[in-house]
Amino acid sequence: MELSLEKMHFQKGSGFWKYNSSLNKDPIFKQNMRDLIRDFLETNIDLNKQLKWELLKYEIKRLTFRYSAKLARDKR
Repeated sequence: MELSLEKMHFQKGSGFWKYNSSLNKDPIFKQNMRDLIRDFLETNIDLNKQLKWELLKYEIKRLTFRYSAKLARDKR
């Protein structure tokens, strides 16, 4: 099998994302994060460690965006 990356066009993401550590003080968010990590690790046992880490970071980012947006809506 041969793989040539020269012909592939990669689309870059939105760039740097910084985690909002103030969410660590929110008990509901902390429980959601614990549940997410536990469920993720239970369902993705067969993945290699690097892929598992990248997917887990993506899921954490999704959870954080959704939760932060809900907090902002509720605040308004």
